Amino acid sequence: MQNSSYAHYLPELHNTIQNSYHISIRKNLHITTAYTIIISKIYFKKGEYAMRRECRFYIFIVFIALLSLSILAGCAKPPTQEVERAEKAIADAKQKEADLYARDEFRKAEETLKKATELIAVKKYKEAKAAAEESANSALMAVSLVEMNKAAMKEEAEKMVPEIQQSLDEIKSLAAAAIKKKAAINKEEIQGAIGKFELDIVSVKDQLQEQKIRGAYDQLIALKEQLKGQKEGLSAVLEKKQEAKK
Repeated sequence: MQNSSYAHYLPELHNTIQNSYHISIRKNLHITTAYTIIISKIYFKKGEYAMRRECRFYIFIVFIALLSLSILAGCAKPPTQEVERAEKAIADAKQKEADLYARDEFRKAEETLKKATELIAVKKYKEAKAAAEESANSALMAVSLVEMNKAAMKEEAEKMVPEIQQSLDEIKSLAAAAIKKKAAINKEEIQGAIGKFELDIVSVKDQLQEQKIRGAYDQLIALKEQLKGQKEGLSAVLEKKQEAKK
């Protein structure tokens, strides 16, 4: 019979706990404040719960409810540790040159960490935690790719050096022919460009020797495009001069 009298109060008790908790969360109150609100409502609302013999039964229910709320509150905390781990992983990755030799993964790590902080700002802590963990994993992946990518880049750069030197030699020949044939070119400008190209090739070789592979590689790519443009320009001038003779 007593159980039926307990059941009479269960729906109201459930609603009291649930409503009080949601009010506290919406107002961003600490979880202990939520406890205080819930207990005060149960014990003092019209004196119904505190005055009955069944009080122990309700206290037990409240204890279980508050324990559940504690678990929920623990899950609702900002993922501070995960964000700190991601920040450290990114800093370590940069120190190991992942930003130079594993750019895609490193950029992904930075962007995902930024996303995590944005999610924290709008209190989406579960998604923020996942993003921070993904950021740390991307940073670790970037580090694991550094040595392999660096070695591949060095190999490609070393193959490009003789190709660049050959292109420069061709430009020298074209420039000499253009000067000899008195083609419409700026002699000082061409000679200045050739001198700069020679210095750039020396710089590339020095960087490769010093293991500054990314800098050497990027400079070679730029040189390749510049030499191509210079070669095409000189070839066009010589062709024009040849046609004028006809």
